[in-house]
Amino acid sequence: MPVFDPLPEAPTAGQLPLPLWGAQQFSVVDWPQDSFQIGYNSHTWLLADGDDLAVLKAVPADQAVKFASGLTAAGIAELAGIPAGAPRPTLDGATVAVDGPWSWALLNYVRGTRTDASDAAQLAQAGRTLGRIHTALKDTPPLPETMVWTHMEWALAPMPFLDGLEWIQQALREVKEQLPDDLSQGVIHCDPRLTEFRFDGDTIGLIDWGEVMHGPHISDLAATVSFMDEGTDPKPFLSGWAETAPGSADELVYLPVLLKARAALEGWVYARRAAFGVDLGQLGEHNNHTLIERSRQNILAAEALPRDFYRI
Repeated sequence: MPVFDPLPEAPTAGQLPLPLWGAQQFSVVDWPQDSFQIGYNSHTWLLADGDDLAVLKAVPADQAVKFASGLTAAGIAELAGIPAGAPRPTLDGATVAVDGPWSWALLNYVRGTRTDASDAAQLAQAGRTLGRIHTALKDTPPLPETMVWTHMEWALAPMPFLDGLEWIQQALREVKEQLPDDLSQGVIHCDPRLTEFRFDGDTIGLIDWGEVMHGPHISDLAATVSFMDEGTDPKPFLSGWAETAPGSADELVYLPVLLKARAALEGWVYARRAAFGVDLGQLGEHNNHTLIERSRQNILAAEALPRDFYRI
């Protein structure tokens, strides 16, 4: 989920702290077409030194520990053979460096194109890649300052910005009652949209590890499915995941419940962002209020799904 507190002023190109990595030889270059360089809580720059490409990423300084935790997970994924934008250490050996109001990391660039959602083979490859990531991370304990599914009481605490939006916490209470305690769990990406996978020949990577948490593996599937365009068949992706994942495909009967949880938590986040006037990363027709309404509609859609809708 995105950061929802007030953000510092955006850094400029002249404020990039490349000397912290001894990387002054890098130059800022244009991103490939259709790339996003602004996230919900971050800014990124594509850097080049000849054929060597890297990404410089900045998130608010108070998120430095969480930022480093996500990059730790990315590093574990890369050790398992999956390109994930792992960090390059600073000259002092740090994963993340705080400079001014921002924390910074220099990341490996993950080459490739996005998932072709019309290609069932690519969907299956993306699913297998996510399953391999879940297997690589399944024994990793919760990482510092990341969310833990079993300790999310804060989402049910009374909040003034939820006045008039009682349906958000009602949905979360219902989810808590509907999910078993023995779902397979581990450190998960938390936002593995199809747009975040990268296809480079036979190599498939996954980028943007800023929101890792410890929770049910099928929560990641809910994130992927929730952002699929209408008409995209999720079954190849889910079948691919089941081939390599540490959990059982039988858990897919709970995917509608996790879709409901995802929608409700997004509503919570956008309500908080609206209260603070935070809109970084929101493009096009959407703002916090339209996204809150989208969350409500997504809850209703998840509730309407048969329990075995995603069974494979």
